[in-house]
Amino acid sequence: MSDTTWNSSNTRIVVDSATNVPLLLRDQYNMIEVPVLVNFGTESFRDNIDLRPEEFYERFAASEVVPTTSQPPPKYFADAYQQAFDEGARHVIVVTITGQLSGTLASSQTATQFWEAGTLETVALEPDFHQPGSRAGQVADEERFLFWDSESISMGSGWQAVAAARMLEEGLERRELVERLYEIRSRLIGFATLDTLKYVALSGR
Repeated sequence: MSDTTWNSSNTRIVVDSATNVPLLLRDQYNMIEVPVLVNFGTESFRDNIDLRPEEFYERFAASEVVPTTSQPPPKYFADAYQQAFDEGARHVIVVTITGQLSGTLASSQTATQFWEAGTLETVALEPDFHQPGSRAGQVADEERFLFWDSESISMGSGWQAVAAARMLEEGLERRELVERLYEIRSRLIGFATLDTLKYVALSGR
């Protein structure tokens, strides 16, 4: 493979916990998960670290306040990048939930300033693959990073991270990786069903 090939040996995938990639798949593809923050009133918990899913539902059932979430601080992403590079990665692909509903993508990009201040030049994502209306934003140092706005939530985002991981197993150039991800994203359709509208109403939506 050429030096410009991104593959499973030289590239790590970083996801935020709101992508809901199952632990089994994260382990299989050696992904690093950055936790979103779950807030109950003035208390904040790191998703899947300080607060496991079963604990969330127990607290939710007993709580008088409606929980909220907030994006991971840039420092959380910076720590993930440092871990990836310390463990031998040359490239990092960051897959987040949609930038239209969350500041997570922006936080992941801001994190490069914390990770190695002053050394990463911010450049635009290739316009050929920048879907109109997307808020994919900026990419820092294309030799190291690819920031991917999934334009989805939950496993709509998670499956794009898994797809990227499977592409890395065969190895490919960065531009081809972006092309394929764009194709997957453009064909993605999500459906959701709710048992009740109670919690949607409580959240103000």
